[in-house]
Amino acid sequence: MRDGALFCRSFRRVLIGAGVLLATFQAASTPPTPSLVTPADNDVIQTPLPYLWDSATAPNDDLVSYQLEVDEDGVFGSGTIVRYIEEPWATLGYEDGILDMHTYHWRVFAVDLWGASSPPSAVRSFMVSNCKGPKCAGAAALVIRVVDSLQPQQEILGAEFTLSPACPGMKQTSNNAGYYLLADLDGGVTYRLDVSKPGYAPYTSGSITIGEGNTVRLPDIGLELPPELPAPTGFTLYAVLSAILGSGAALLRRQTHK
Repeated sequence: MRDGALFCRSFRRVLIGAGVLLATFQAASTPPTPSLVTPADNDVIQTPLPYLWDSATAPNDDLVSYQLEVDEDGVFGSGTIVRYIEEPWATLGYEDGILDMHTYHWRVFAVDLWGASSPPSAVRSFMVSNCKGPKCAGAAALVIRVVDSLQPQQEILGAEFTLSPACPGMKQTSNNAGYYLLADLDGGVTYRLDVSKPGYAPYTSGSITIGEGNTVRLPDIGLELPPELPAPTGFTLYAVLSAILGSGAALLRRQTHK
């Protein structure tokens, strides 16, 4: 009997130790909480609505997916719209249950391969107000990720976008993973997209047509480093210096003869 009791106590200690170890591992491997980018808090928007947030990286470098939650009362109980997403952006519209003249709240969780979930992000609210005119079938939007062409996993931040023809109402936002959202575009228009970033060669896209009320995810854009200028040869350097000295001498002669 004593041996049996001793075994039970030892086995209980093992289970408790394993539980503590598992809890410690789960806490250490929990992904960080994502930060929301757009829509801004208390924003008034049209559907379909693009959402954008900062990406998260698990402490053990596991891949992370995201859980987007949207509801009307901010309690996130029954009736919450839930989407599981691989990239740090999403689009929801009428077909997802987002209705005109309603106010919604949204938040995001990061989830790693083991199912460990981050704490929820901050909660933001927005109101849907779809216009009723003949051009108001819904604003169009583009989602683009910009990367280094030689290192496709390396995102490029701080890129600038220009559309031709110009779209004065365009809103550009981006996150920490190099995803750019170009929102409030005119649907049904064929655009050309120019991308610039100091230190990289300019990029110009082909023709892009977005239907009214659509959000289009374009393929990643890889920016290239500008071509290197050839180093000046001895002859070239001599010619440049001779030209500079010759111009200086001519100027000096003119000043002397005055």
